[in-house]
Amino acid sequence: MRTAGPYVAAVLVVAAAALAIDTLGGGSRPLAPSRITITADEYVFLMPDTVPAGTATLELVNRGEELHHAMLIRLDEDRTLEELREELQAALQAGSEPRPWVVFAGGPNAVDPGVSASVTVALEPGRYALVCLIASPDGDLHAAKGMIRELIVVPAHAATETPPADAAIVLSDYDFEFSTQLAAGRHTLHVRNDAAQWHEIQLFRLHPGKTVEDLERWLAAGDGPPPGASIGGVAALSQGHANNLELNLPPGEYALVCFLPDARDGKPHFVHGMIEGFTVQ
Repeated sequence: MRTAGPYVAAVLVVAAAALAIDTLGGGSRPLAPSRITITADEYVFLMPDTVPAGTATLELVNRGEELHHAMLIRLDEDRTLEELREELQAALQAGSEPRPWVVFAGGPNAVDPGVSASVTVALEPGRYALVCLIASPDGDLHAAKGMIRELIVVPAHAATETPPADAAIVLSDYDFEFSTQLAAGRHTLHVRNDAAQWHEIQLFRLHPGKTVEDLERWLAAGDGPPPGASIGGVAALSQGHANNLELNLPPGEYALVCFLPDARDGKPHFVHGMIEGFTVQ
């Protein structure tokens, strides 16, 4: 695991300072983040239609039989879900990032059936969409089968706090920069994209005896069972956007991967080296 202590640690300092200023500036103590459960099945999201603005923990629960994620996208007032779906599908088919009106705000990344994952995000009043862009065995995107849902965020009556992170990962072209080595146990990771193009974190817990090299061979082959379990991460982030990723890591071998197509050549970012293994003890 490569770390970038002084640089990435600054992310934690700035986040903590902003939280302190927020808290001191208000007359009452901020509330804990709201919790929003998103249940994924074939091919639907079960979730509230409306939530209050502020800090919210999004928990994705996969009750389906396929892999699912919940990509959070800020939606302009004059855009429809169908326009968004068409834009995303066209971009993926072309091997490119969608046009700038599509703003990626993270969300829980892919989890295997029966698994859940959580991220904490700052929601501003307005319209959002939750989308699953994973493909079914027949090749169709889950979004094309109905797995796209609008979320309305309304103004809140009270401020919410952001729980502090104990580590950070900064995303760049084409790297994951850790602030510290991760030990076994619970962690809150502040994940921020500093690159001009979109990036994500897909987290794998590798099966016993498997390595990140096995994962690379599986990705190159494009078929067969993966050498690890998909346990979440942070879905696509536009430049400057961040989520807090909630993790509980048993000892073992793990890997981070970015699958998103590159702005220059359309190849997945892992082809450019954005895949990294690390050991948790």
